[in-house]
Amino acid sequence: MLIWLVLGFVQPYMAIANAAHLAGLFAGLMLGWFDSSKPQLT
Repeated sequence: MLIWLVLGFVQPYMAIANAAHLAGLFAGLMLGWFDSSKPQLT
């Protein structure tokens, strides 16, 4: 019974952490793509 209460309490934080991880991964991919696609200054 207590484990379900703990899981129910932790679930939203896990979802937020997962969303933040996906957003960070996506931002990293976009940044890497932008950096490689723009003409080199050197």
